[in-house]
Amino acid sequence: MKNKLLKLFGTILVAFLFITNVSATPVAEAGQNYTQEGEYKSSRFVAGNSLTNKATIDGLSFAAGNTVFGYGNLTYAFYAGNVLNLNDKVSKDLFAAGNNITIGPEAVIERDAYIAGSSIIINANIGRDLRAASDYISLKGITIEGDAIIDASTIDLDENTVITGKLSYPSNAKIANIDKASIGNIEVNEVVDVDTTELNRSLTISLFIYSILAGIVTLLILLAVLPGLREKIDKVKLNSSDIAKTSVLGLVLLVMIPVVSIFAIFTGLLTPITSIVLAIYFICLYLAPLFASYYVGYIINSKLFKLKKTYLLLSIFIGVVLVKLIGLIPFIGEIVSFLVLIYGFGLLFTLIKANISKK
Repeated sequence: MKNKLLKLFGTILVAFLFITNVSATPVAEAGQNYTQEGEYKSSRFVAGNSLTNKATIDGLSFAAGNTVFGYGNLTYAFYAGNVLNLNDKVSKDLFAAGNNITIGPEAVIERDAYIAGSSIIINANIGRDLRAASDYISLKGITIEGDAIIDASTIDLDENTVITGKLSYPSNAKIANIDKASIGNIEVNEVVDVDTTELNRSLTISLFIYSILAGIVTLLILLAVLPGLREKIDKVKLNSSDIAKTSVLGLVLLVMIPVVSIFAIFTGLLTPITSIVLAIYFICLYLAPLFASYYVGYIINSKLFKLKKTYLLLSIFIGVVLVKLIGLIPFIGEIVSFLVLIYGFGLLFTLIKANISKK
């Protein structure tokens, strides 16, 4: 089921990235019990515990909540929630993800529908293709004017089900009344049970080794190309007070940068600058543990091994491998990894600030 949801969520994300001809100024609103009404020629995002959408939206309509009711006139509809009851008129495509999803008989879906959930009941016709992933799906009494690509454990059809194109489903699915339904053609996808334990173990080891090598190569290139950066790291003071201050600074930056950036995006303030800041933020998320790991290796070489000359590659190798290995320890590894992240974040900020001040 997890893989089914990931496939559908991926489809939703790709569709969102390539949808065009909509307003570039989205509006976001939220409330505990929220009802959206009116006409809008812009994209809208609304959220609430109990949410009702009655709006007419010429753009992208995003709605998320625990219980969601849809009665809108929409161009593109994106719904997410625990319980979805949808009777919208959608002129293009519908995307829905949730636990229990019901598409009511008053709904109109003129093009494609992409739906992922535990239980899916569709009582409305679909103008083009349906792609769905679920444990249970009902297609009783409806017409699908295209293909129905279904990944489900149980599929319910009846004598009034019409699929003009192809019905595709897994071989281990339980399907009712397939002989009574009107279907263009049928494709059964063979499901082979494979023991993936050994494969997962090998993949985990390979990814772990790759992460170590990637970290070592990244640090080696950065510190070799920027020798001044290495000198600044080597001069960082090693005492509990400075380590604590740097870690607190890293924690504050780690939390505040995305919070302020999201606020700026939704208020329309400094959008280009915000995008640059977020890009730098995510780069720092990757680099921060690496710089902290190098510092760990440098300290071990100079203080523990008492080497008169600290070798760059040796410091990188010891630090990265040690931090990665500790990260594998249950519970303790998670705590250590988080501490390394916030210290590295603060260390990066301190280095960047010192470099700017020097210039």
